[in-house]
Amino acid sequence: MRQFHLTQKRLSLIAIAIGCAFSLRAQTLVNQGQGIYVNGVDFSIVGSITNSGTITNNGIITISGNWTNTNTYNFGTGTFVLNGNVPQFIAHNGNSFYNLSLLGNGNKTLQGDADIINDLKFGSSLLTTQGGAITIRQTATITSPSPTSYVDGLLFQEGTGKKFFPIGKNNNYLPVTLENVSGGATPPLVGVEAFEPNPGATAGVDLASVSIIRYWSLTERGTPSFAGSPVTMPLLPDEDLSSPNDIVVAAALAQTGPYVSLGQVSVTAPGSVTSSSSLLPGSFFAAGILKTDAPLIFLPNVLSPTATDDRDKSIRIYGTTTLISPSEFDFKIFGKWGNVVFQSSSLTDMETIGWIGVDSGSGNLATNGVYTFSLRGKYTNGKRFEKNGNITMVR
Repeated sequence: MRQFHLTQKRLSLIAIAIGCAFSLRAQTLVNQGQGIYVNGVDFSIVGSITNSGTITNNGIITISGNWTNTNTYNFGTGTFVLNGNVPQFIAHNGNSFYNLSLLGNGNKTLQGDADIINDLKFGSSLLTTQGGAITIRQTATITSPSPTSYVDGLLFQEGTGKKFFPIGKNNNYLPVTLENVSGGATPPLVGVEAFEPNPGATAGVDLASVSIIRYWSLTERGTPSFAGSPVTMPLLPDEDLSSPNDIVVAAALAQTGPYVSLGQVSVTAPGSVTSSSSLLPGSFFAAGILKTDAPLIFLPNVLSPTATDDRDKSIRIYGTTTLISPSEFDFKIFGKWGNVVFQSSSLTDMETIGWIGVDSGSGNLATNGVYTFSLRGKYTNGKRFEKNGNITMVR
């Protein structure tokens, strides 16, 4: 393999050919099986690059046209800059970028998958994913996303904790934050994508309606380890914002639903809403409106006694509990065989202590798995209510 080491202070290729295996035709640099090493220099092409050899980047590679990689791009510690003012297409062959900068006014389309190791920098253009996704590894950061520069498509984030997804659709900026991603020994790899519209979406029994304007999907790649997270999602003026206190995050296991309430701990309309309960793998979520006769009462659906966030260490009741009568209150959690593992008749205890994961029968911490709950009682207006659902125990 012939190797070319670029070490000058600046090398700009506009209308020249490099060596017998390289050509610049119609503003295109073609690397036919050779090795190019960019070390500490700015390697700039006004046009496109097609690489069927090996390019190692420890400097800056800037192109205004398309990038087609059919072999190997070694990311090194280099920066790859797309600065075109016309649409640019990136076929990266599943390789990674160390730094990727999106400059110029031309929108960028990623054909296939690509990982970001250190930083994804937005400028003034969209990054559309086509047939794949962009993945932000847990070592990486996202810089300067905005309503005019974001990912239109599927975006993955790796790791636990707070994860921000600057995504959108149809020129609407629709960023999502997973407030506290929890997982197992393998770092979770969670992806979120926005869609418009939300055709055929149906509301569950606790909702008056669910948005048909847009929804988001949450997926997981690799070894399943995502154990859930509360979510903050945007509320645009085109949604039904007439009763902000009734707006909740609604989630379903299918795009069409039925959607059920994940509650709210905060809301601004227009602005955003944050759920009180966690999203689970494979969820679809959208804005929902609670039924007017249903007070804002929520229970988390994930319990992790070893979590770092105290809110995740117990199952408690949240919301406008002042509308619940303390009499005839009954809360039970059942194991997979129907046995009662926890029971409380105290509304006050369920607001302040809740279930901390201990099986009342054995006195030991319950095993990981899915448990069902039943909550019965009546409102202060005398109307009775019943809520049933699942709680996932992880640690």
